Amino acid sequence: MTQLLANGTAVGGIAFVTANGFQLAAVSDIHYQETVTTRAPALGRDGVHGFSETIRVASIKGRFRDLTGSGLTKSAIQAWQGIQVVLECNGTAENGGSKVVSGSGMWTNEVGEVDTTEGVFDIEWNGPATLSVQNP
Repeated sequence: MTQLLANGTAVGGIAFVTANGFQLAAVSDIHYQETVTTRAPALGRDGVHGFSETIRVASIKGRFRDLTGSGLTKSAIQAWQGIQVVLECNGTAENGGSKVVSGSGMWTNEVGEVDTTEGVFDIEWNGPATLSVQNP
């Protein structure tokens, strides 16, 4: 269910994910992380010397339904490299009220085991560049 702020603006809800040209059946836990710099303390025996920075890779991940007849296998998804992954939140770009997150040159980082009770599995894609985040 979409959550609303007091002013009636949607802040969460519907999500559509397309990867390598396939629209996947998004179930839950859909997340994205833009490329950011993370900092860690640089500690010495005499105190704090400052910090070091490393890049955190861009990612899109979530839980998806394992649909019969989709033509997709876990091994095929795991083999994807250099693909485009698009996440549309709160509707679609056509009906407005959306945020579109797009990553190019992404690869499948991990495909989780299938939960056969619910018919779901997790996928995480990573990419070399910052994700494009648009509010159409």
